[in-house]
Amino acid sequence: MVWSDDNGAWYCWDNIQEQFVLMDAELTQRRQVYLSKSPPSAEFLKGPIPLAWLETAASSPGKTLNAALAIWFVYGLTRQQTFVVKRKTWERFNLTRQAFNRALDALESKGLIAVDRQAGCYPKITLKIAI
Repeated sequence: MVWSDDNGAWYCWDNIQEQFVLMDAELTQRRQVYLSKSPPSAEFLKGPIPLAWLETAASSPGKTLNAALAIWFVYGLTRQQTFVVKRKTWERFNLTRQAFNRALDALESKGLIAVDRQAGCYPKITLKIAI
């Protein structure tokens, strides 16, 4: 996603930093990116999200649904089956590190995700759905 502000500066979405970053004009021309004239109006969850998946997540206790929405938000940005949800994102969904990890355990026990945990790294989450 790329857009221009009123001063002619171009920005693109950086999936690693999870924010818009200033683009180099030369890079824009070299890659011949289609550039829209207006910034995105608001962030959103990209669907479709299977209702049965959400119902199962919602039936779990605590902040499991918050974590499920954070997971789908990141999936919508990356469109990768396996990804990480960084602290900045789970904090936006009103989750602490402990609550997020408990929610991952709950989602994993329900068979909705697989989690690969390694010391010192964000957990790698794999969505278990037919996409």
